[in-house]
Amino acid sequence: MRGPSTVECLSTEDLSVIISETGEALAARVENLSSVAVVVANYEALAPYEASYGLENNILNDLYASFIPRSIWNEKPPTSDARAYSDLYFNYGENSFAISPFADFLRNFGPIGVPLGMLVLGIDLRLIYSALTDNDVCDVEKGVLFFTDHDRLVRGFLCDDLSRDRPHHLYSCPQPMACESHCEKNESSAH
Repeated sequence: MRGPSTVECLSTEDLSVIISETGEALAARVENLSSVAVVVANYEALAPYEASYGLENNILNDLYASFIPRSIWNEKPPTSDARAYSDLYFNYGENSFAISPFADFLRNFGPIGVPLGMLVLGIDLRLIYSALTDNDVCDVEKGVLFFTDHDRLVRGFLCDDLSRDRPHHLYSCPQPMACESHCEKNESSAH
């Protein structure tokens, strides 16, 4: 059984609601660019201060530290502190501004870090996708896990959780169906 497609979900919505939500989503995405612009404009000047805020080389530090449990490493430093980032780059530590992966790659590795970091992230997501969905055994749970985690990753990194005030079906209805259609395709090719 197949659920409704994205087009079917959207065709049942009121056009004014779709236009309004599209405008809000676009405005929120453009607003996210302003925080990236602040980092682009200031990362070289603020680099000497990142160590005192615990932000220096945070990608590599978080990567190696994430594999060591706190039960073994009692003084394990916290992962990137969004409030420290907000304090340093926006001079307002009372809030946690979204940390864009583009800005993080730029801060940590310079201009070449943005395309290379996105390449590594893309390859990683493709490998995870392949491991969870590209097999002869139809395992809906694996597919839903990938699509849910991918959605959370993309919304968290790139969209600052734009879907918070939106009806759930407008942004997530294709995800379980994509897994379901993948399983249907595998089952039909197996027969």
